[in-house]
Parts: sequence; structure tokens; C-alpha cells
Amino acid sequence: PRSTLFPYTTLFRSPVIVLLVAITGYPLVYNIWNSFHFDNLSYGGLPHKFVGWKNFTAMFDSPQWVSALERTLAFTVVTIAFDVVVGLGLALMMHRQFRGRGFLRASILVPWAMPTVVSAMLWKTMFDPSAGFVDYILGAFHPAWSSIAWLGASVWRSWAAIFIADSWKNIPFVAILLLAGLQVIPNDVYEAAKMDGASWWQSFTRVTLPLLRPALSVALIFRTLQALLVFD
Repeated sequence: PRSTLFPYTTLFRSPVIVLLVAITGYPLVYNIWNSFHFDNLSYGGLPHKFVGWKNFTAMFDSPQWVSALERTLAFTVVTIAFDVVVGLGLALMMHRQFRGRGFLRASILVPWAMPTVVSAMLWKTMFDPSAGFVDYILGAFHPAWSSIAWLGASVWRSWAAIFIADSWKNIPFVAILLLAGLQVIPNDVYEAAKMDGASWWQSFTRVTLPLLRPALSVALIFRTLQALLVFD
């Protein structure tokens, strides 16, 4: 009976539960506890006294924090929308049969495997107007584009540079997740839709997207967390 097996299944799961509590639960509770105490990382000898809600009040009253939160949310919405659309296009392309597909699947993971701080420094160098080749390539199309200060005082150019660097790194991750979702969709449903006279767009919107919803949900959750936590 299932009731007699319950203690044994709980015993088998206990190491995993203890590991999750130790890795996830303890740091979370410890950080919440710290948030109600005074702490100065520059002076470790100061007393770690309880201050209640003062830290949260100072945070929400800070115009810098509110402005940073607004920019982070705007960045998250824009980059997720772009990454999902482009990642879905790449996943659909890699799902097709063609020569060199295995090499493409392996090479597309290189940007995602690169550490974020290394990717940031790489793109910072490439956007440099004197040492980078981005302006050099753009200058081949128009002379006025040969010396654009991407990381200068222009807000929109700085946003564009950060957006491009972040998307270059994270689009492959979204594409691989969606590709895994595409591969579990049976071909029978596409053959049935084709026999019913469905066009490519109808098959995509009424077959692919609904069946791809679990993979899309996972990609959205991971990308939202990554975009909200991006600091590098």
C-alpha cells in the first residue's frame, strides 16, 4: 500500500530536501534577517544592530534606486520580447534538416557559455570608437557612422550597446530551450494539419505555439530572472 511506502519515500527524499534548504533556504532567511539590521561593508567593526524598516524606507525614498528600478524593468521587458522572438526564429531554423546543423547547434552556445563580465568587456572594446571595429564596419556604409560614441553621453546609444551585448549572449540560451520544446512535438500533428488544408502560418499559430507553451514559459522565467539580475 502507498501509505506504508510513505516513510521510505520521505527518507529517500530527505538528503535532497536538506541540501535544498542548506543551499537555498538558509541564505534567503539570512539575507532577510540582515535587511532589518544596520551593516556597513566599509567598516566591519560597527555594531550589527536591529533597525527595523529603516533600510527599506531609505531604499524606497531614494530617487536613484527608483530610477534604477524603472530602467531595469524597461530593459527587462524590451530584451525579453526581442530575445524570445529572435530565439524562436533560430530554434525553428535549427529544427529543420540541413547539412551542418550539428555544428550550428554547438557553435550557437558559445556566446551563452561565455561569462557575462567577459562578454561585457568584449563588447565594450568592440564599441570603442578608436579600438573597436563596430564603427569601422558602419563607416564602410556611411562616413558619419565611423565615429559614434556608443558608450558616451547619449542615453539611447548606451542603451542600444547594452541591449545588443545582452541579446548576443542570451538569445542562444532561449533558442536552445525552444528547440528542445520543438523536438518533442510529434510530426503527426503537422501532417494532420496539412491534410486539413492548414497553411504554414496556421500550423505555426494553432499547432506550434500552443504545444510550445511549456518551453516558452520556462524560457520566459529564466530570461526574466537573468534580465532583472543583470549587473555585469
